[in-house]
Amino acid sequence: MSKLKIIIITEIGNSPKGTGHFFRSINIIESFDKKKSHIFLNNSKKNKIITKKINLNFIFYNNIHKINFKKFFGDDYIFVIDLFLPNENLIKKINKFSNKVIIFNDLNRIKNKKYNTINPQEIYNKKIIIKNNSHYFGTNYFVIKKSFLNTRKKYLIRRKVKNILICLGGAVTKKNLLIVTKFLNEVLDSNYNISISSSFNNIKNIKINRKIKIINHNSDLSKIIHKYDLSLISGGFIKFELMCIGMPIIYIPLNDHQKQLSKKFSDIGCGIFLSEINKLDSNKTQLKNKINSLINNYEDRKKMYIRNRNLVDGKAFKRINKIFKNL
Repeated sequence: MSKLKIIIITEIGNSPKGTGHFFRSINIIESFDKKKSHIFLNNSKKNKIITKKINLNFIFYNNIHKINFKKFFGDDYIFVIDLFLPNENLIKKINKFSNKVIIFNDLNRIKNKKYNTINPQEIYNKKIIIKNNSHYFGTNYFVIKKSFLNTRKKYLIRRKVKNILICLGGAVTKKNLLIVTKFLNEVLDSNYNISISSSFNNIKNIKINRKIKIINHNSDLSKIIHKYDLSLISGGFIKFELMCIGMPIIYIPLNDHQKQLSKKFSDIGCGIFLSEINKLDSNKTQLKNKINSLINNYEDRKKMYIRNRNLVDGKAFKRINKIFKNL
C-alpha cells in the first residue's frame, strides 16, 4: 500500500453519469493511506445509504465551493477530481494553494492544458507535457479493482457459451431493462443462462418471459464473473474490468458518449458494437445474426480475449502511484 494521502472529489450519479466515477475512486483510494485519505460526496440521503457499509472516510458537503480545503488539508495531500463534468472553477480554487492536483478527464471536457489530466478512455497510451503539466492518455491508466486481478489469473474462454451477463450500469432505468430483456427473449434460445447486474430497486418485479437471474449491482462481481462466457454492456467503466480478465463484450450503449466509446473500442476488436438501445427493434434479424456469430465462433471469442487482456493489463495502480508521487 502506498503511504500517499489522497483527497478525491467524486459523485454517485444518475443517468447518464452512472456510478462508475464513484467506484473508480474507491478502487484508487483503497491502495493508498485509507486512514488519512478522504472521499468528498454531495450530501444526499442516497449517497449516505450507499456508503454506509464502505469502510472509508467520506465527507458529505452541501456546497463544494465553500469548503476551505487549504485550512483542513495540507500541501502533502494529492487532490483528485473524478467527476462526469469536472468543474473548472473548483479546479482553479484548489490549484491556487496546491500544485498536486490531477483531473480524470475521460470525455475531454477540460480543454485547458494548464492542469494535470488523465484520460483512460483513449486507446493508445501516451504522455504529453505542456508547460510543466502532464497529460496521460490510454487504458494503461484505468485502475482495476484488486479482486478482478485475481480473476484475471484464472479466467479462460470456454468452447461453448452457456452463461451471459448483462450489465447496463448502476443508473439503468426500468424502461431500458425491459427493452434489453425483451430483445434477448426474442433473439436467443432458452439454452443460455442470463444474469442481469443492476441496482434498480424493483427489478424483481419486472415481468420477463424467461428465467433471468438478478445480481445486485453493489455485490462483488469479481467473485462470480469467472462463471460467465459473454457480456452485454452499455459501454461504461465495467468494460475495463471485463477487458482485464478477457471476457468477450457486446455493446448496447444507452447514451451518446457510451455510443462513441463503444464504437471506438469495437473498431479495434475489443468488443462488438451491436446497436444503440433504442434501435434494437430496427433490424432484429441482423442483430440476432451478429450476436450468434460471436456466440458460435470460439476462435473469434478467443482472439477477443487476447486483445482485451493486452489492452487492459491490470497494472494501472503502479503507474498512477508513480504519477501521484511526481506531482
